[in-house]
Amino acid sequence: MAHDTPLQRLKNGVNTLFDAVLGAGKARDMEDFKLLLDDLWQMGAAHEGIMHEWEAKIAPDIHHIRRAQGGDCLHRGMLNPSPILDLLVAECNRGIPLDPKAALTGEPYYEFLYDAADRLIGVRHYAASQPGTLPKDQEFILRRGVQEYGITFETATGRVLCVCKAAKPHGYVESYAFTDFDPYGPSDMVLHYEYFTYTEERLTRAEVYFAVSPELGQYDRDVYEVFYEKAQEGNDPSSSAPMIHRVSKEGPL
Repeated sequence: MAHDTPLQRLKNGVNTLFDAVLGAGKARDMEDFKLLLDDLWQMGAAHEGIMHEWEAKIAPDIHHIRRAQGGDCLHRGMLNPSPILDLLVAECNRGIPLDPKAALTGEPYYEFLYDAADRLIGVRHYAASQPGTLPKDQEFILRRGVQEYGITFETATGRVLCVCKAAKPHGYVESYAFTDFDPYGPSDMVLHYEYFTYTEERLTRAEVYFAVSPELGQYDRDVYEVFYEKAQEGNDPSSSAPMIHRVSKEGPL
């Protein structure tokens, strides 16, 4: 009898229950968060032990690479799916893009891998920019409809470190979920979840759920208004960086 490969099992193991309950919509209660953690755990478990398969899978599709430095406090650095997470983390910055011709300085940096359609398909995070250095960790991007998953591996061991999910029903991020992966099951995993509201395609409100633990039945929830510095004359207002102001705080619930 033929056996499916791990990647085929992943494809065949779509969590249709989760998609039916949440889709791209907002998680509203602890049961929703439990379903979301279950979904992220299943994604991580399906990828355990197949880092090299993913490396081989995307290698022919790598069309160009961009680099960035800084942003080490964020998963995926300057391309973290959350538009505000760097504002929530103390002494954190998103990082800056590096000129392709610039020499590396020895500091940690990211390589972002793109296909011919300019879609992000992988991320390499280097702890130091020395010749022959392997990335500290690598992330591979998996898209399923409007959902975009990121599975991050520790390069030295091949184990799954963390899993994230961003919903983009209209092309921009509506929700972002992140968790460190526990191979023994989702019960001890803790979720970080953000939900965004837009006005005329501009981010105006963010709900942030910290330390969501369905096992303990609790989380902290902050709500932020998002505003923008007044653009100087001649500047494009849409290019202004967001700023946040907390309007409510709850927790633990």
